[in-house]
Amino acid sequence: MNPNEAPRVQLPERTVINLTGRATTAIYDSGPPANAPATGPPLVLLHGWCVNSYVNFGSAYDTLAEQRRVIMIDIRGHGFGAETDERFSLQTCADDVLEVLDSLGVSTFTVVGYSLGGALAQLVARMAPDRVTGLVLAATAELFCGHLAVRWQFRGLELSAAAMRRVPGPIKKQLFRHLATIFCLRYPGWVRDEVLLCDPVALLEAGAALGSFNSASWVSELEMPVAVIVTGDDQVVHPDSQYRLADDAGAVVTLRIDADHDLPVRNDPRFTDALVEAIRAIDAAPLAAAS
Repeated sequence: MNPNEAPRVQLPERTVINLTGRATTAIYDSGPPANAPATGPPLVLLHGWCVNSYVNFGSAYDTLAEQRRVIMIDIRGHGFGAETDERFSLQTCADDVLEVLDSLGVSTFTVVGYSLGGALAQLVARMAPDRVTGLVLAATAELFCGHLAVRWQFRGLELSAAAMRRVPGPIKKQLFRHLATIFCLRYPGWVRDEVLLCDPVALLEAGAALGSFNSASWVSELEMPVAVIVTGDDQVVHPDSQYRLADDAGAVVTLRIDADHDLPVRNDPRFTDALVEAIRAIDAAPLAAAS
């Protein structure tokens, strides 16, 4: 599909959740399926870097919600995620996810994570192994900065975030709009509008945090079933890193889509199909929890 033709889908109204520390976050919650009993635990969808849950999973939302309760959570600093002056950390984001689910009364759930959301999903599973019934990890890795040159790139994000914090608000907003417009030239205007909802400082800090993430020493210890979706033409997260995650996590299924990292932004139907297949594989795995 031509990315400039990706349609804007309609989703239900967002729900505002109060978090500890007087912050709020807005989520999409489908509730139980309208026309059929749920076939498994709720799906918690965690999006990638520099976008939000609407951009990352909007095209898959209706299909998934036909059979499961779907909860999409914007990560801090992204979209309608929690706004805070605190420095971005994946640990804090994982706390947010669990607090949102506590407030909704959701005890067990399957986590779907894309890119940055995949790192966060792994961390949530490590923090709450008795609650996570399965993991679907797409276009993500256990280590994002395995090479020296890449490590310097992530270090650059950290330095840029520190500099951006000192930029006056109006200038920061104007600069971010300019950069977002360039970044989103290949996509329809609504994608840029969603990106502009993000906090530029938080985005830079999130990138730096991703550069420090490394689950290689513990991802094999996760006992819930894992499915991995590999974006085979990925120019952001190398496919070799994605396959390494699948091997180390003992994935029950590894699905490959010959597409680049922006696969969901294009509303490519192959992404939804792969999600459905991966979730079915999780549900069929011996260790999958009952709903």
